[in-house]
Amino acid sequence: MKRDIFSLKTLFIAVTAVCFLICMYIHPIYHIVENANILFYNSPIIAETGGYQYIAYLKNDGKVCVSKISRNLKPIESYVVHDYGQLIAQINRRRYLGEADDHAAPALIYDAKLDTLLLATSYHGTDAYIYKFDKTENRFIQIKQLKGYFTYPRFITYNNNTLLFLREQVGKNRKTGNIIMYNSSDNFSQKELVKESEKDKIIYASRPFLNHNDVYFSYGYHNYQKKYIEGWYILVYNLENKSSKVINISVHAEGFIENRPTGIAVKDDTIRVGTSYLDQNAKDDYIKRHPSFELCNTVKIIDVKKDDKDYKVNKVFEKRVQLPYYGSSVYIDEKLNYVFFDGNKIISNLSFLNLNFDFDKKMYPYIYQNHLFYVVPTTKNATYQIRNFHTDLRALKIREK
Repeated sequence: MKRDIFSLKTLFIAVTAVCFLICMYIHPIYHIVENANILFYNSPIIAETGGYQYIAYLKNDGKVCVSKISRNLKPIESYVVHDYGQLIAQINRRRYLGEADDHAAPALIYDAKLDTLLLATSYHGTDAYIYKFDKTENRFIQIKQLKGYFTYPRFITYNNNTLLFLREQVGKNRKTGNIIMYNSSDNFSQKELVKESEKDKIIYASRPFLNHNDVYFSYGYHNYQKKYIEGWYILVYNLENKSSKVINISVHAEGFIENRPTGIAVKDDTIRVGTSYLDQNAKDDYIKRHPSFELCNTVKIIDVKKDDKDYKVNKVFEKRVQLPYYGSSVYIDEKLNYVFFDGNKIISNLSFLNLNFDFDKKMYPYIYQNHLFYVVPTTKNATYQIRNFHTDLRALKIREK
């Protein structure tokens, strides 16, 4: 009898301990918005003002939206900011391209000087549109239309102004793509060339990372003849004297095809960069565009010592993972923590993130405060295409250690 009671007590203690560990480390899943997409390059996607968070996203019918969300990440109020429906219809009359192009996903930021939200969007090599939130009218109003062939809006705050970075395609057949910048100080009127591309190549750059007066990008070049992204570079652009420096780390991408740099952050004397790539053997399969998550690519993360004259490099992590439609995106924060996905798995040096109970396949990691945001393809077999995406926007609450 005593032995039975002891066994029951032991079982009770064990079950209690397991429940405690689950409660400590399980990450609640938040289903924020259905039929909503973000794009890793276009950032930020979340801003905060008036005690509320606002999240920006694209619907597959071409509507660019912002939702005001509660503490439990449920939309309280939603706004349609821009509608690409008419443009999509015009494109589809020429040649069918499906639904909205995911490059139209917006960037969102809070501008303290204007005390309001700013949003930027461009379709895919089109005019770019800038909106601000009008508190009196409770809606977003357009304040600027930038004429040109723009993609990938990215905001940062510098000296209490908002800087907008874009890729602009120029030249014959628009096959040269540069990084350019606009400033809220002159109402986004004067264009500034940040990085000129090589002729007949388009820059594919990470999101910007601001460190003191320097903006950092990691990038490669899309080669139209080879039909993939090659090379690996770090751009350091000084906002005070408008000078730039390029660190060539292509030796660490030899033999890569479709090398797609995404993550970058700087802490002290370390630049941490992340990319994903395919090797030469996968070239034909990649160009044929197999269904999402059917192929694999490799994620590589390295540290570059920025104060070393030879830019000494240390490899941090390398892993072969499932390939979404695009190369795997690597998120790196200001503490040099990294997050990326392998199908439905979360891979991170934040060990407590690896316990994950959302078993759907994931894309586009984005950390804001104590939540990991991402999108989940919702079609059968998790298929995803640029102009035929069906995704839900979700988040996991990040528990502290």
